[in-house]
Amino acid sequence: MTDFIHEHPRDEKPAAPTPPPAPEAPLDEKTGQKRVYGYIFILFIVAFGLLLWSFLMNQRSTDQVLSELRGSTGTLQSTLDRNVALEQQNEALEAQIRDLEAKVRDLEAGGRQLEEEKASAEQERDALKAALEEAQAALKAYETEAEPVENP
Repeated sequence: MTDFIHEHPRDEKPAAPTPPPAPEAPLDEKTGQKRVYGYIFILFIVAFGLLLWSFLMNQRSTDQVLSELRGSTGTLQSTLDRNVALEQQNEALEAQIRDLEAKVRDLEAGGRQLEEEKASAEQERDALKAALEEAQAALKAYETEAEPVENP
């Protein structure tokens, strides 16, 4: 542990205090102005560099946003095209539905007409059947009247 502690050798004399640094010589007014202008120039260069860097970063960000917008515009355009195609398909299907409904109405009207014809044919058949029965009855009556009477 004693290795880490640095002790001054006892034989040496203590070091003499260092004299304070000499004060800087006052600068003349022109040299001071040159330094101030130099500092101002450096600050303007740094500010200009920061402005340029900020402009370039903003330009890069704007380019990225434009690229994303172009991509989303393409997606939006394809969605709109698909929407138009679906609307056309929908209109075609609605026209087909209207045609089929018209056919159903025509078939229903034809069915009603056939039912009316059937009812009229059944009435005609019933009338003919009744007439046939009357004719058969009349024939039987005629045959029974016309039978000769047998003599024993």
